[in-house]
Amino acid sequence: MVVGLEGGMCKMSARVLQVFANFIDLCKTMKRQPEHVQAFLLAELGTSGSLDGQQRLIVKGRFLPKVFEGILRRYVNEYVICNMCKSTGMIYTRHLPLYLLMHV
Repeated sequence: MVVGLEGGMCKMSARVLQVFANFIDLCKTMKRQPEHVQAFLLAELGTSGSLDGQQRLIVKGRFLPKVFEGILRRYVNEYVICNMCKSTGMIYTRHLPLYLLMHV
């Protein structure tokens, strides 16, 4: 079963794994570090996963495509779009011990 996501594809394998095929492309489109997006996604799903050799995100478990889409929407609302002006020109930087969203 192949399910389209906004900017990505999610495939269910024979085992209880899901493959997010265009994960790196989605991260590049959002201009966010794949490690941060991966950590957020896995924490929200409550599961584990990793990037494979083809830079696809492999997630343990079965999840409906709506679940992935909802979590990605939350990520965009929290870390990509400015709450005040709704601009997507935000940079996510780390200044120990804080993470900051700043306009470009």
